[in-house]
Amino acid sequence: MTRLFDIKLQFKILIFFSLLFTIYYLLFTPVHAQTAPEFMVSWQTQNYVPVWYVGKIFPTNGARISVRFDLIDNGRVADLLSPTCEKMNDNKAHPCRVRWYVNDDLRINEDNGFGIKTFSFANTSVYDGNDIEVHISIPNYHGQSLDKIILIPVKSPELTIEVPNYDQRVGKESKFIAWPFFFNSIAGLSFQWLMDGAEVGDNSPFLNLSIDPATLPTTKINLEIQVQNANLETARKSVKLETK
Repeated sequence: MTRLFDIKLQFKILIFFSLLFTIYYLLFTPVHAQTAPEFMVSWQTQNYVPVWYVGKIFPTNGARISVRFDLIDNGRVADLLSPTCEKMNDNKAHPCRVRWYVNDDLRINEDNGFGIKTFSFANTSVYDGNDIEVHISIPNYHGQSLDKIILIPVKSPELTIEVPNYDQRVGKESKFIAWPFFFNSIAGLSFQWLMDGAEVGDNSPFLNLSIDPATLPTTKINLEIQVQNANLETARKSVKLETK
């Protein structure tokens, strides 16, 4: 009889501590709130860069730019084409509307379709040193209004000159390479090399520069390259050299 009483007592104690642990867990374990939907946006342009370049390719005036986004909701890519993506006041539902603006100008809306996550446009009005503003708006994502604005910096075509020595000191024979960046096209690309204002070399990105043997050491030289393509896009770069 005593043994049966002990078993019942142990069972009640076990239930008590189980209930106590459950109450503690519910009261003191933090509840992870749902995170707000987040836009993941990327953009790219096809302006020319050398094959070895691994940086961001920037658009110039006249460039075509492609923008894409995904909406991340609770760790997953939202399906904006889901027939229940957008809930209306009359309890009807349909895929989500997505509106695209470029510098406050509406370019894409539901008249073009629902759930549009990619958009391509030509930059015809923004020049070097300014930004293109792209605004993505989802008026009703499961009852929420969502917006994302990104700024795309615009550049001019650029050049860099590859010099034979890091200290920019040159001997009697030196080789240089001109690398163009961000041109919309390299069709008809022409190169003009100038040394102290006088034309040297050929119409080529490569220059074999010969220094007059009579030139004294530590003489300062200004080497310049001017590049233009068939669309009259231009770029210029100069470098200060010194003879050995």
